[in-house]
Amino acid sequence: MDSRIKRMILFLIVAVCLIVPDQITKQMAVEYLKDVHRVPIIKNVLYFLYVENQGAAFGVFQGAQYMFYFITIVVLIGILYVVYKTPVGDKYFYPIIFVAELVFAGAIGNFIDRVSQKYVVDFIYFSPIDFPVFNVADIYVTCGCVIMVFLFLFYYKDEDFAFLRNGKKSTIKEAENQNADIKSADSTGMRDPKIDYNEADAETDPVNADVGIGADKSQDYREVVTESVDTPEEDK
Repeated sequence: MDSRIKRMILFLIVAVCLIVPDQITKQMAVEYLKDVHRVPIIKNVLYFLYVENQGAAFGVFQGAQYMFYFITIVVLIGILYVVYKTPVGDKYFYPIIFVAELVFAGAIGNFIDRVSQKYVVDFIYFSPIDFPVFNVADIYVTCGCVIMVFLFLFYYKDEDFAFLRNGKKSTIKEAENQNADIKSADSTGMRDPKIDYNEADAETDPVNADVGIGADKSQDYREVVTESVDTPEEDK
């Protein structure tokens, strides 16, 4: 199985593990909080308060269900595309996948509510600043977005995301791995017949890459030099 397919499967499994607590807590809110005014967790600070939210996160854009369906589907497809294209490596892979997991799980968690019952169950209320009532899925999305902004501002550069446009980072990584295999084969005296070493050497050689000279052209050049050396002897 392709490594990217395995990555996607693992990503979805982790997302399910995050969605389950969100759905369980919402079901518990329906059972125990629906007919209760509010339940204090930390007096004058944090409460459980049942709310049926027909808007987006934290209660904004009430009633625009079909718009939320469209936006959610676009966001989910975009996240899956990023996960599929992201090259494996500490700088790219783990921070991006972590953020993607949070936003994906949160979006799916609230999307399930909107599709099944036309509203989202919210039940957590932070009273000191009269913050809108929210749920576990909202926490996922908010934390993911905050981390993403931090990464864009202080960790990544614009060129770090070139792989999303043309796969350049992945291609470079694959070339480096192939070059390492060639060096290993040279040191052991055994070469893999499946690899075109002449082509690989030309692609990974910075001199040949800059001037556009491949393995075949280099061979032609050597033949011309040999002929020029032999010519004076024939004249004599």
